Amino acid sequence: MTTTGATARPTAVEPRTVAGLARLEMRYTSRSPLLWLGAVVTALLSWQPLLDGTAEPATAPEDPSFRLDLALGPLALAASVVADWAALRERPTTTEELFGTTSARRWERTAGLLGAAAVPALLAAVVTGVRFVLLLRTDGVPIGAGPWTATLAPTPVEALGGPLAVGCVFVAGVAFARVVRSRTLGAVVGFLGYALPFVVPALWVSAPFAFFAVSRTAASATDLGPAVSPGEEGRWSAIYPPGDFATSYVAIDRDLGLYAAHLVAVGGIALALAGLALVRSGQDSRSRAILLGGVAMAVAGIVTQLLLHEGARQWLGPV
Repeated sequence: MTTTGATARPTAVEPRTVAGLARLEMRYTSRSPLLWLGAVVTALLSWQPLLDGTAEPATAPEDPSFRLDLALGPLALAASVVADWAALRERPTTTEELFGTTSARRWERTAGLLGAAAVPALLAAVVTGVRFVLLLRTDGVPIGAGPWTATLAPTPVEALGGPLAVGCVFVAGVAFARVVRSRTLGAVVGFLGYALPFVVPALWVSAPFAFFAVSRTAASATDLGPAVSPGEEGRWSAIYPPGDFATSYVAIDRDLGLYAAHLVAVGGIALALAGLALVRSGQDSRSRAILLGGVAMAVAGIVTQLLLHEGARQWLGPV
């Protein structure tokens, strides 16, 4: 039996090889000064307001002071840029040929890099966990105004939102790099992705934006109109009178079922983005299944939120 030329590369690599690549990418990601800078800035912004043992009242429904994912924006921005730059190490004119000599295909290398999303997600979990403890120490954040006030303490379900959002942003950075091979555009898009949900939080408590936001609060707002009827007072956790936020009374309630549907949607978005990155990394029958599964999961989460939230049904009109 004779052979000619080099040994053909395998059409698929064993899962343990992908796991090994993931461990290498995790080490690479964990050594990024930019990621650690984002984590430190996030920790300072998230913890500092609570270190004196008190929590500032939420002055309006969009006030994110009671959110566990408060100030995760710098870490999310760093995660997006680090992911984008890591994926672009394979430059067409320089290093791509070197990567091509390895036994793993580009598909497996992308899968390994996607596994590194666990690093920024873990950092977000640490920051969120400390804020969780600090908020419990304060007995929660006062919300509402006048006679319609309440105090919200964090729940374990809400503690999942921050790490999931940051992990999703990292995956988005990888997907963007596989579609657009530009570090500059990757940084710009990462900044915009940071700015919208974290700098303009008011946008993400309103339908329809709140239902497909990567980061949002478990509280939902409902417009009560120009007056509060006696029957409405006991239905909501808190109510804000007319002010800068709205010209009518706005009720606030925490809906963990709605928030759980939000987590499903974010998980689906992350899975769909991972599928997109894999589709752009070469032919593999698993890519389309991951992409379509993520899209289905995201749509299910978003539709569930629309069906659960009364304000969304009002916005959509008669169903």
